[in-house]
Amino acid sequence: MCPSIGTILCAECWCCLCSLLGYGWVATPTRDTRKLALILPTGRVNRKDDRQSQPHLVLIQHSVVLTALIKSMTRLHVWDESLSSRMAVCAEQAAPWGAARPILKALELSGHGIPWILAAIIGILQGDAESRIVWVNVLLALLLDLIIVGTMKALVRRPRPSINRPDMFATISVDCYSFPSGHSTRVAMLATILFLLPDTITEVFFLYFSSATVLVWVFSVAISRVLLGRHHVSDVLCGLAIGYGQAYVMTILWLQPEVLKRWPFVLF
Repeated sequence: MCPSIGTILCAECWCCLCSLLGYGWVATPTRDTRKLALILPTGRVNRKDDRQSQPHLVLIQHSVVLTALIKSMTRLHVWDESLSSRMAVCAEQAAPWGAARPILKALELSGHGIPWILAAIIGILQGDAESRIVWVNVLLALLLDLIIVGTMKALVRRPRPSINRPDMFATISVDCYSFPSGHSTRVAMLATILFLLPDTITEVFFLYFSSATVLVWVFSVAISRVLLGRHHVSDVLCGLAIGYGQAYVMTILWLQPEVLKRWPFVLF
């Protein structure tokens, strides 16, 4: 008579666990004492009715792996929140580094979307033909960033750290969520686009700012998000990676002059 699923799960759970841990072999009797499981070092199971029991072993193996993954993610989440809380030394004026809060809020503004969108519009209206091409694409990149970050925040809905103060500049509804850091995605994207542009376009910019200065700005804006208590560490790290990816998406979507000449408002 075929044993029930519950019997097989109870009898073979230890068998599967030993297999995953790499033990040589172990015998596990089920309700039918004639059935014995032999665990090989490779993790394979030999038994007379292997065809019947193998689906249950796969289920047990997947359950063990999933449980281990959940535990690892839980530990990572706890570590992330603990580290973020310890690093939020400028979250309020009375915090240990509260005196630096105005400087960090200035960095926050430098990575905000509104100043960059205004700068792009001014560049389109006031720049020469070559710079207009760049500013149109920068504006497109900023809009792409807003769509991606806004969508991800609305889907993930991770709350901001409890230590955060509601004094951010020009926020919208999804800005109450934490993942990913929009400032981090934006500065990483803009810096990467700058480094990918031809030297003929960036030579004027680099007369005043070195590449090291740009990298320091990106790092400073990103770390300020944690120091101000706005974001968790993982929000910022993932934001930087997303921004880097957005910049390479823009290399594919980059609008060329012959395309922009069809847009009368660009004023070519």
